[in-house]
Amino acid sequence: LGLLEWIDDYPIMLNIAGVDSIDVDFGDKQYKFDLIHSVDSEGNALLEINGNNGFHLDNSEVQNFRELYKVLLSVQIMGNINDELNEEGKPATFTEEEINEIVSDEKNFMGSVKFNMIGGDVKQYSFHRYSTRRAIFNYNGAKNFYVLADWIEKLESDVELVLKNIDVDSHSKN
Repeated sequence: LGLLEWIDDYPIMLNIAGVDSIDVDFGDKQYKFDLIHSVDSEGNALLEINGNNGFHLDNSEVQNFRELYKVLLSVQIMGNINDELNEEGKPATFTEEEINEIVSDEKNFMGSVKFNMIGGDVKQYSFHRYSTRRAIFNYNGAKNFYVLADWIEKLESDVELVLKNIDVDSHSKN
């Protein structure tokens, strides 16, 4: 079995009840969402969201944010970056040094998402373009896989939709 057969295509699985805040960065735009968890008098879980520039959602308004949260979790690994073929049809093998150069070069940065967990743990992923259609998926320092750049553009668009109180479709591709 290949490595990808042991890894779920959707590697981020975090219950929203354990998330304290989410930081989303697209280089020129940064967003922070603070999640306020509580319970009502009957023991039902409640959620409020505070964000940039006075953005606020009370418990009755959070469904659209929950759709965005699904998008944040829906990053799909498309493959190992060394499994794709170059222009000559040969494996495009990247050395660890080349991968680190791509990730460290600011012009390749497409975005990042950081989940600050209630217990203090941090889960973070970022994207670094290395071709027209693909970006390295860097999850807590592991940089072996790629995602499609279109997904990152959808994520940025969906964050903007939530802030404008426009419905997010977590199932759409764009």
